[in-house]
Amino acid sequence: MIIYEDESEALENGRGVIVPFLVNEYKSEIVIEAYDGAREQISCILARCGGSFFKKSSIDIVDSLLEPYVNKLGYYREISGKYRWYHIYGASSADALNISAVKKNTVLLNKEHLDLKNLTSFDLKELLTLQYPSAIVLEQGMAVALASVNPCQEGKRVLEVTVETARPFRRLGFGISAVVKLSMHLIGLGYTVNYVCSRYNRPSVLLAEKCGFEKMGRIYAYTAYKDM
Repeated sequence: MIIYEDESEALENGRGVIVPFLVNEYKSEIVIEAYDGAREQISCILARCGGSFFKKSSIDIVDSLLEPYVNKLGYYREISGKYRWYHIYGASSADALNISAVKKNTVLLNKEHLDLKNLTSFDLKELLTLQYPSAIVLEQGMAVALASVNPCQEGKRVLEVTVETARPFRRLGFGISAVVKLSMHLIGLGYTVNYVCSRYNRPSVLLAEKCGFEKMGRIYAYTAYKDM
């Protein structure tokens, strides 16, 4: 399945980053998102990659075909991490989660927590305005870890969870606790929970596994940046 996005709208994101080609392989189904202006290049990519997009040889093909296209638009290809792609972990049943990892000091975020010292980079007040809840870990009267739903995923039956733990409190299981707590709540509401991380990010991979998530798929995104 290929979804083409209007090129002019895609370029007006104001962040100097474009993704003209993205492959989402989820539960053996492949969905490709691409810019409408790159249809010719995408046709060549599909013909030459043979449906396998996560090999170095395939990524080299994508790179060679899309680099002239993004350069013409005034963007350049990120060289470092060229072969980086992401694992998709997930769970649709609470039975799969590691419930024992949830610590007593892990709760869903509410207005009473706004006065706490927050050691994460999340804006607690802003999180409370979102459609879905967040989970925080309280330690020494402070918010030291937090898991929330990626805002771009709101409104879907599959929600992506993100997490952050303050540096002094890492490797204590707080991030795992927050993710499992939030996942339990979301699954109870009928959602499937996903957790996405780079295959090279070993701590994140271990977190996903310790939460009880199963590997559901992977994502590869061709990213280019504004040539200043």
